[in-house]
Amino acid sequence: MVLISGVVSTLMGTLSSLLQQEFATAWGLKKELEKLESTLTTIQTVLKDAESKKGKNEELKNWLRKLKDAAYEADDMIDEFKIEALQWKAAGTLKKVHKFFSPSNALAFSIEMGHKIQEIRDKLDAIAAERSKFHLRDGGGGNRIENEERPVTDSFIIESGIYGREDEKEVIVKSLVSNMSEPENVSILPIVGIGGLGKTTLAQLAYNDERIMKHFEQRIWVCVSDSFELRRLMDAIIESVCGKVGGYVEQDPLQRRLRETLRGKRFLLVLDDVWSEDQDKWDRLKSILTCGGKGSTIIVTTRIDKVAWMTGTLPTFHLACLSDDDCWSLFKRRAFELGRREEHPNLVAIGKEIVKKCGGVPLAVKALGSMLCYKSEERDWLYVKDSEIWELSDDDSAILPALRLSYDHLPSHSRQCFAYCAIFPKDYEIEKEKLIHQWMGNGFIPSKRMMVLEDVGHEIFNDLVCRSFFQNVGKDEDGNITKCKMHDLVHDLAQFVMVDDSSILIFGKEERIPEKIRHFSYDRESTIPMSLYDSPTLWTFLTLHNYQRGIIAVSHHMSKFKHLRVLELTYASVRNLSPLIGNLKHLRYLNLSCSDILTVPETFTNLQNLQILNVNRCHSLCKLPKKMRKMNNLTHLDNAHNTALNCMPKRMGQLTQVQTLKIFIVGKKKGYRIGELHNLNLRGELNIEHLNCVRDAKDAEGAKLISKPHLCSLGLSWNYAVEDKMQENLDEVLEGLRPHPNLKQLLINNYHGLVFPSWMRDTTLQNLVRLSLINCKRSENLLPLGKLPSLKNLKIHEMDAIKFIGTGFYGDDETMKAFPSLKELEFVDMPNWEEWSRSEGRGYFPNFRY
Repeated sequence: MVLISGVVSTLMGTLSSLLQQEFATAWGLKKELEKLESTLTTIQTVLKDAESKKGKNEELKNWLRKLKDAAYEADDMIDEFKIEALQWKAAGTLKKVHKFFSPSNALAFSIEMGHKIQEIRDKLDAIAAERSKFHLRDGGGGNRIENEERPVTDSFIIESGIYGREDEKEVIVKSLVSNMSEPENVSILPIVGIGGLGKTTLAQLAYNDERIMKHFEQRIWVCVSDSFELRRLMDAIIESVCGKVGGYVEQDPLQRRLRETLRGKRFLLVLDDVWSEDQDKWDRLKSILTCGGKGSTIIVTTRIDKVAWMTGTLPTFHLACLSDDDCWSLFKRRAFELGRREEHPNLVAIGKEIVKKCGGVPLAVKALGSMLCYKSEERDWLYVKDSEIWELSDDDSAILPALRLSYDHLPSHSRQCFAYCAIFPKDYEIEKEKLIHQWMGNGFIPSKRMMVLEDVGHEIFNDLVCRSFFQNVGKDEDGNITKCKMHDLVHDLAQFVMVDDSSILIFGKEERIPEKIRHFSYDRESTIPMSLYDSPTLWTFLTLHNYQRGIIAVSHHMSKFKHLRVLELTYASVRNLSPLIGNLKHLRYLNLSCSDILTVPETFTNLQNLQILNVNRCHSLCKLPKKMRKMNNLTHLDNAHNTALNCMPKRMGQLTQVQTLKIFIVGKKKGYRIGELHNLNLRGELNIEHLNCVRDAKDAEGAKLISKPHLCSLGLSWNYAVEDKMQENLDEVLEGLRPHPNLKQLLINNYHGLVFPSWMRDTTLQNLVRLSLINCKRSENLLPLGKLPSLKNLKIHEMDAIKFIGTGFYGDDETMKAFPSLKELEFVDMPNWEEWSRSEGRGYFPNFRY
């Protein structure tokens, strides 16, 4: 059951914010809301003790369950109240309120909301009164967030971080390289152990051993998880050997391609994390893989003995628990060395007692070591050692209490954010930015003074990575994590916590949908049960994209989700959204990316709560709602790669909360000009198109790009129609678009001016990492780009007027090395380029990749 302290904490934050607004007083409901806040405060004081004591106390669990349901109900009610406040605020001041609501509607709403507040308060008062029979102690305060880096790999591994597996690795490696007398063409070695014991790690160690690399002609690694689909596995094996191929509609040619790929080669195939107990599926895959050369071997890692018995031809390798000494070495590295502090004798003694309770499970050791990394107080370590919820046994469930203890130590908002991830299937690659936006949509991220919600979300995400709840699987050029996965055991924990609140519908698997479900996801081959549409409690509805599966249209029943906050319909084949979407007044997050949507209905602007709209790669989308400027809560509009979109809604500059605006299309008329960007504090990426509509330098300066320090990537594009005349003041316009010095990426596309601006010659672009000059056909000279200290990637395409590149390209100071950071340089389609000269004795491209 989800720990509800996060739910109550979020609810109180919302309630506190609402009480500070005039709206509560105007409707005569402030006293009722204050009483509700007082009741919640009374309950909150004992929550920490209640959650720590619940254990196997079913009566206390039921009390917490009732409290959770009531808190969610109160959250929905308060959110409805907030929506009315937003509408009232949009209508104007108190004097204008009756122009927005008729007196009869105003009175009706006030009476109705008063009854709802009273009803939910009575329910919570009754729940609060029951707390006395559990003898709960008052307590409070959050938990400090620690930070620690935890690098994670897939088929590769950093051996310095592994303890106690050298002997097991030797057994595995010797078994594989000596396996030449097996009568079958392919041998199968199962590695079995409970979750988190290190099966994958052992397979990685063997896979990367030099003897294995020499012995096998081909090595292949496939993460199977609980989706043992023959076609997917064959695709993955072929892709590992040959690269991305695809295109096979029928299974028979795919099988032939796989056999041709492996025929006669001695291969090692690791099938990691196998769950399927389907004998027929395994026999079919095995028969296809018998084409390999003598000594070919498959390693299967699994938690399930039946899978090992069903698949193995070699003796099953049962992975043992780590010894106490190895566990202590691992724990010590996490708790002391990464924390950069000396080992205190008392903490060492307590730590060794903690390690004993881990039962030799490395994942539990690492999780607790990470949790204690920055805790120096003896009482914190004693709490872990003496915890009442620590119940290790001999079965798979033994690890959950260890991880749950780490989970219990998270701040309440982080618990919600982590537990929410139960909505994703095992082995699912979670996109960091999308996840943070979904947290925002559900209201999980608390407000922090002087910080935008997204930055707080990044803090929470990075903290969860450091505490081993997430594993990174993708990074950008700056080393920032962009994608993550959850270890199966950690995923089990999330599902355990959210058992009554979330459900994943996977094709071919029966899944119980809880009666009061809050979060739901499904793949597109599944049929959504009609009972879900009658659920009054649903907050999240996600489609799990899968490129190889069919795409269904959006159900017309979607509008029944009255309290929906997060709606994701990526890759949906729907072309027209129903106008009824405007009734989803609680909606904060809407993702339609990669869908076939043509237009967004005007009723969409009724969604006053909406914060995030993602229409990225909606190639058919031709327009956005005309009155989008009314959506005052909108903070993120991802409209990148919308090739059919040719104009913006009028007066976008009124959306002063917007932080993300991937594309702005300049118009010639008032309300569509570039000056609409003036008051927008944009972050991340911005591409300005149709710059030929900018009148002059003053018009360009109105965008105030120089005042946008959080803008990292800027694209400047001119889009000429056949009938357009060449502007005479192009150079002045580009000069007026001077960006902030923090800019890291710059694209200038289709610029037909003669010279580049002064800000590309001075110190403005000192932090620029990537520069692309595309189709700037009239510019005869390149800038002294060689003096840009941070430039790593330079692309110069279709500059027809360039005939000569001289020493000026490298910068004026010949004592300095030119292009000190450049790694990649592209010249493409330069039809008139004749000569490239350099000064003798000068250093060039010291970091260039040849």
